Amino acid sequence: MIQLINKKIQKENVKGKFILSHEHLNFDLTHIRKDNTSLIKDKKLIKKELSFALEQNLGLIVDLSNQSMNSNKRKICEISEELNIPIVTSTGYYLNDYELNNKMTISELENEFYKHITIGFKDTNLKAGIIGEIATSSDKIHSFEKKVFQAAVNVQKKIGVPIYTHVNLGKLGYDQALFLKKISVNTKKTIIGHVDLIENIDEILKILKLGFNIGIDTIGKQSYLKDEKRIQKIIKLIELGFEDKIVISLDISRKEYLKSFNGHGYSYLINNFYKEIKNKISKEQWKKISFKNILRILDF
Repeated sequence: MIQLINKKIQKENVKGKFILSHEHLNFDLTHIRKDNTSLIKDKKLIKKELSFALEQNLGLIVDLSNQSMNSNKRKICEISEELNIPIVTSTGYYLNDYELNNKMTISELENEFYKHITIGFKDTNLKAGIIGEIATSSDKIHSFEKKVFQAAVNVQKKIGVPIYTHVNLGKLGYDQALFLKKISVNTKKTIIGHVDLIENIDEILKILKLGFNIGIDTIGKQSYLKDEKRIQKIIKLIELGFEDKIVISLDISRKEYLKSFNGHGYSYLINNFYKEIKNKISKEQWKKISFKNILRILDF
């Protein structure tokens, strides 16, 4: 079963042509980023933006906005119900810099994650269906980040919940994977995120050979990496036999990425990216990386 924010469904009942596997539908990161663009709280705006993707037959969204991001789960649920689009939402904590005053123990973190998945978020019956995006910093894996990872793995061992991570700007991706492997994560139910920003494909291959899934999930963010390079990486990884291990998304985390602010928007995956890659991989390979793989991982 897949745990949506408001109910459980069989993965076979998810319709549509593609899934956005790493997005943020309600968040505020301005307290750390010190800008006015890392803030999306306007439900009407997000509904308008998602409508463009729904026209392209969007089937499900994975929202990875967690406690560090001041996410309003009620608003996310309203988006799901008003647009009739299945949404999986998350529990977790982000980078160490966002949680400098957080003194929670591994046990406390574990209990919170478990409650959010099995009982619901505070004063609601809305539930998380994934732990994410849990992060490691660019310089090192900080003590708090290790606690979050350990708590996530402990909950995964209990109930099989999937985990989605954040590799910060392509740094320490393999180190993150090794740490998770050391604490006995279920690699089949874990996605190492933002792997497209890891420059060296040999490092990506080392992560895959440990058994992990990977997220090519900052598609459209051309200032980070040109999409032609993302396509080259996907093609190479498929040629090497990893088509069952890749999920894709856009990670829209600033207003400037939305169509209303002259950005590429949620429909970019189909309207732009697919058009560039469709003649370079098979339809079945596209179906796997855009739909089937993430459904398999979400099922627990």
